[in-house]
Amino acid sequence: AHARKRMQEEAEMRFERERLETDSRRLRLALELAQREKQAALDNQQRIMAELDELEHARKRGVTNLDLDIEALSVQARDVAHQLEVSERESAEAQAAAVATAGDLAAHKVHEQRARADLKLELDQWLHEQDAAENTDAQRGILANQRAHLDRIKQRAQTVRAAAKAHDQTLISELAAKLRRGDGD
Repeated sequence: AHARKRMQEEAEMRFERERLETDSRRLRLALELAQREKQAALDNQQRIMAELDELEHARKRGVTNLDLDIEALSVQARDVAHQLEVSERESAEAQAAAVATAGDLAAHKVHEQRARADLKLELDQWLHEQDAAENTDAQRGILANQRAHLDRIKQRAQTVRAAAKAHDQTLISELAAKLRRGDGD
C-alpha cells in the first residue's frame, strides 16, 4: 500500500513537473519569437525613418512630387510603430508568463522534495517497525528478500524514468527542428 501510494504521488508530481517544464519551454519559444519580431520591426522602422530623411532632404533641395512618397512612408512608419508596440506587449506578456511558470516550477520542486522526504520517512519508520517485529532468521531473510525486491523495483523505475526523459528530449528536439523549419519558410 505504501509503495502504491508512493508510486502514485511520484507519478502525479512527475506529471505536474513535466507540464510546468513544457509550459516553460513553450513560453521561452514565444518570448524568443516576440523578441525577433520586435527586432524586425525596429529594423524596419529605422529603414523607413532613413528613407523619410532622404525624401525630406530631397524636398529641401527642390525636388518636386515627393509628397506622395513621404505620405506613404509616414503610413508605413505608423504601421511599424504599431507593430512594435504589439511586439513589445507580447514580449512583456511572454516574459511575465515565463517568470510565473518558473516560480510555479520552483514551488513544485520544493513540494516534490518535501513529499519525497515525507514518503522516505514513512518508509524508514515502517522498515524500522518491521525490523523490530521480525526477530527470527527466517523472518529476516524474508525481509531481506522484500528489500531486494524493493531495490529492483526502484531500479526499474529509474530505468523507466530515464527512458521517458530521453523520449521527451527526442520529442522536444523534433519539435524544435520543426519550428526552425517552419520559421525558415
